[in-house]
Amino acid sequence: MRSILILSLALFFLAACGDAPPDVDSLVAGLDRGTNEERLNAAMGLAALGDEGIQQLRARLLRDEPADGEGTPFEVQPPDKLDGRFYAAQGLGAVGPEGVAALLDVLEGRDEIARIEAQRVLTGLTLDDAAVTRLADVVGGPNVMAASRAAELLGAQPPEVALRVIDRVAADERPAFRRRAMLTGAQREDALGEATVVRFLADPAPEVRAEAAKLAGTRIRIGLVTPTLRAALLEHLGTEGEESVVAWLIAAMQLDSDDQALPLAAALEAAPDGLLAERIPGLLASWRRLDDGVRTALEAALLHGSPRAQLRAIVALATLADQGRQRGEPWWPPEETAARRETWADRVLQIARATEPADPDALLALGVFPEASAAAEPLLRAALQGDDGELALVAILAADTLALPARVALKPAIERWRTSTDAGPREAAETWLERHGNERAEVETADTAGAMPGALRGPAAAERPAPAPQTSDPVDDDGR
Repeated sequence: MRSILILSLALFFLAACGDAPPDVDSLVAGLDRGTNEERLNAAMGLAALGDEGIQQLRARLLRDEPADGEGTPFEVQPPDKLDGRFYAAQGLGAVGPEGVAALLDVLEGRDEIARIEAQRVLTGLTLDDAAVTRLADVVGGPNVMAASRAAELLGAQPPEVALRVIDRVAADERPAFRRRAMLTGAQREDALGEATVVRFLADPAPEVRAEAAKLAGTRIRIGLVTPTLRAALLEHLGTEGEESVVAWLIAAMQLDSDDQALPLAAALEAAPDGLLAERIPGLLASWRRLDDGVRTALEAALLHGSPRAQLRAIVALATLADQGRQRGEPWWPPEETAARRETWADRVLQIARATEPADPDALLALGVFPEASAAAEPLLRAALQGDDGELALVAILAADTLALPARVALKPAIERWRTSTDAGPREAAETWLERHGNERAEVETADTAGAMPGALRGPAAAERPAPAPQTSDPVDDDGR
């Protein structure tokens, strides 16, 4: 329909010229000067000339093609400032199959602006089998930019057309080409788009799976999530080792917490060790979900996970249990809560003492258990007396919630970081000292009274709200 309309305009233009044959050189020059209407008329005039006009339009599109190894500067221009490539592409779109062939020539070229114009026009045309086959060749060819344009173009075609190309390119033994096949379908919002993502989550190449995971996260962010995609994602999260991808996906899932909490908890319960178990506890705690399924999953990670997974499960359990108590929905009676907190604190201390220097996660977790302040103080002091700024920063954050005697004892070690050249611990030390710098052990408040050196406090301590995790981000700064 579009081609017929534009071609009719071209014929009208020729009729307006009377008996005098159009001046080809003037028409070509007219692509780059005059008003928008005049330039479009020049393009339509060339389109009406048949083979000669097609060659002139094709030549104009390819004229500015850079030499090998050079890039093409790209700047979006308003219609009244567009160069002749825009109008030349519009003219070829009015020709029919011969114009499509010329546009495909341009799509395979090195000029990115010309490729954009060719893609823009081809997107509005009905492509025959010959054009689809040729585009599939471009997707599987050596020109990366052209392949990306062709993949986007084919991805907008009817599902049966896109699937045919996906199947063809996906059979290529080279991962980079399989990734192009994925891009052909993965950005679609229909069933084929989801099926493409799921398919490439199981690709043998890690870099292709990583890209599929990112595209899956994008679908979640815009609301295109189904049980099938969720199941494939969870399987991927539980087995993959690309930490940046896992972190990215969990950040995306954070936007869909109501729907994702219980499925993620179920995945954690099924696989309580590994990367998944290290990341999900903090996420579940930040979502403030108090479901029994969440609690069961965290307890599974605590019993069977790695030390890092255990630490994060402990912090999440302590945080969520306290939130439940505050909301009048306690998970356990006070006596049982106190006993559990004592067990959790002992485990955190064991993990912290088992490494030298102490695990930053373990030091940070100590801040959740102020009743263990006396036992935590030597570990935090050792971290503060070293030269590791990252470890010192964690120790300062953890020290913020300790009982008063431990805070007073740590003050000299924290003060030395006020002059550090490392901005993180320096700023943390300044903030900590503004808050606690004037404290004295002899003016201990009722809130912190009763802390016994070397021992945990009794059940009453468990009723004090546990501090929230030091960061709302479930992923460490280092991506772990």
